[in-house]
Amino acid sequence: MIPAGFKGSPWHCPLSTAKGRCRVESRSLAAKLILKGILDPEDARMALGRGADAIIVSNHGGRQLDGARSPISALPDVVRAVKGGAEVHLDGGIRSGPNVLKAVALGSKGFMWDARSSGASGRAGERA
Repeated sequence: MIPAGFKGSPWHCPLSTAKGRCRVESRSLAAKLILKGILDPEDARMALGRGADAIIVSNHGGRQLDGARSPISALPDVVRAVKGGAEVHLDGGIRSGPNVLKAVALGSKGFMWDARSSGASGRAGERA
């Protein structure tokens, strides 16, 4: 089901006709297109070619495919693939300061931090 006001917008991509290949036809919205879940360099190049402003390298916590590549191992390949055409951020594996430094050294412009990984419950930093 397509939310009200979404059909016909530049972001509408009916999978039945596009076969999963969407393109932003108009940049009439003042929003950035950020794609999460990219692990493959070819997917990163395709995302860039379809108008992505940023890419988040992520395996969604490994919940979808337990054999998926780790985001930190995919990061350098994705950074090389986009050649500066989009910001690349890392989601997953950030547990401490050294993890942040490694991500930055490998080309990440930012990272996603899960408060629960540091022992917080997610509510105002409370411990679980």
